[in-house]
Amino acid sequence: MTMQEFMEKKRKTAAVLKIWLPLLFAAIAGAYVAVFTLVEQPEHVLYLSLLLLCIATGWWCAFVFYIAQVLPLLRCMRDLEQRGIDYDVYNIDLRQPSFPQTTVYCGQRALLCKKPQALIVPYADILWAYLYERKVYGITVEQRVVVYTKQGKRFWLDIKSDQFQMLLTRFVQKEAPDVILGYGAEQKARYKRLCPRYGESKKKVKRILDIVLMLVGKKQ
Repeated sequence: MTMQEFMEKKRKTAAVLKIWLPLLFAAIAGAYVAVFTLVEQPEHVLYLSLLLLCIATGWWCAFVFYIAQVLPLLRCMRDLEQRGIDYDVYNIDLRQPSFPQTTVYCGQRALLCKKPQALIVPYADILWAYLYERKVYGITVEQRVVVYTKQGKRFWLDIKSDQFQMLLTRFVQKEAPDVILGYGAEQKARYKRLCPRYGESKKKVKRILDIVLMLVGKKQ
């Protein structure tokens, strides 16, 4: 499968789920109401409720897949098209990951990550990257690369330190030679200067939380 075919497949999947998820949700909700209002025998209510629960679980899995895997890619593709650089990702080779035991696929000018976050990112958009390590009793149990873009977005890649160095030297630094590397107060301050939108998502969440708390306080 080529990258163009992959992107087209995701568009079709998004179109189908966007139509059918709301319809199935309405159908499941209506079925629950009908079961508890029309069915009189308790054992039938129990069996039908379990059946609807299984169907609802399947719907929830499809919804999570749409939110986690389809919608982020769709937004990335829309952004690339609006900027007129969608052709920059067509040469990403999907036959095998660029690094063993990962879901990262690298092209000449952009990368595709399938998990844990599904997204397409041009290397030129990467402004800050560092390796995050979690240790237990001095033993490294987790490694991941945290990446911030020029647009203020953050994502991470499940790759190791040696793979991170390879990603930088072979791909990222060719398109983004001034990428900020490492984590610390200096790097964070530099990123804030270059990206005024840093922290906007946290501010939005705080504003929403303040509004909710204010409304709850008024009701009390």
